[in-house]
Amino acid sequence: QGVDLRAEHHIQRLGTTHMEPVLRVTSASATPGTVRRGHGLHVQISTDLRRQAAPLSALRITLVGPALAGQRAAIRVLAPTLLPFRLTHVRGAHTLSARSSTTTDLDFTLGAKQLSHAALFSLVDTAVEAGDPVFLIELLCECDGTGTMPLAQIPTRASLIRASLSAGGDASIV
Repeated sequence: QGVDLRAEHHIQRLGTTHMEPVLRVTSASATPGTVRRGHGLHVQISTDLRRQAAPLSALRITLVGPALAGQRAAIRVLAPTLLPFRLTHVRGAHTLSARSSTTTDLDFTLGAKQLSHAALFSLVDTAVEAGDPVFLIELLCECDGTGTMPLAQIPTRASLIRASLSAGGDASIV
C-alpha cells in the first residue's frame, strides 16, 4: 500500500528547491511521541546514501502538496506562514554537521509540547477522509554557506502515517 510512483515523481518535482536531496531515504515511520505524555509525533528516517560531503546545518521541515486536505480553513491559512519550521533535538544531526560522506539515520519529535495525540489522529483522519492525497514531507538544510537544499524527501499519504502510528512504527510511511 505504498505511494503511487507517478504521483511520487510529480510531488518530488514540486519540492521547494527542485534539487535532488542530500540523503536517500530507504524507510520512514511514525509513532506517537513520548517526550511529553500524550503529545507529539515521533518520526524515524533511515537512509543509505549521502550525496553531499559538506557540513549541513539549520534543519527545517515543510510539507509540499495537498498535505492539509480537508483541514479547517484556519489551519490551511496559517500553515504556510509557519512552514518551514526549525527542527531541534534531531538524533543524527551531529553526523550531518561534519564534513563527511557518512550517511545517518534521523529521528525527531514534532509537536512534543502542544500537539496532543487526539489532535494528531484527528488531523490524519481528516486528510484520509478528504481523499488521502499524496504529499511530500521535505526536510531542508543549509549547506556550508551555499544556501538551502533538500536534506530528505518523503512522499507519503495520511493513510500511511495512520497505519504507521497504529502499528507502533512497524509500518512504513513511504
